[in-house]
Amino acid sequence: MIIYLLKVFASSFVFWLIYRVFLRTDTFFERNRFYLLLATLSSFLLPLVEWQSILGSNGAGLSFAQTQILPEIEIGRDLMYKEVSVLTFLKWLSIGVTSAYLIHEVQ
Repeated sequence: MIIYLLKVFASSFVFWLIYRVFLRTDTFFERNRFYLLLATLSSFLLPLVEWQSILGSNGAGLSFAQTQILPEIEIGRDLMYKEVSVLTFLKWLSIGVTSAYLIHEVQ
């Protein structure tokens, strides 16, 4: 999950740099809006793509016949509850901060 978030932040930064360099002074707001919406969506979707499986092992072509054997994962009871509690805490923290911000902006 952390790796995915780092990839999202990195791709968002790259899209922001492209916007900053090329589109910041553009007066066609419809084109800017389209780019910003597409960049936001792309920054969340691009980290989900497995580029090695698309490009192949040598990067030259498509390779669909690869088989991957995943290692066995053992989930302990304590580890599972710790992850759930941290995720639950982060979820409720974000809901609380968002709610406080919205209440502050409404008043």
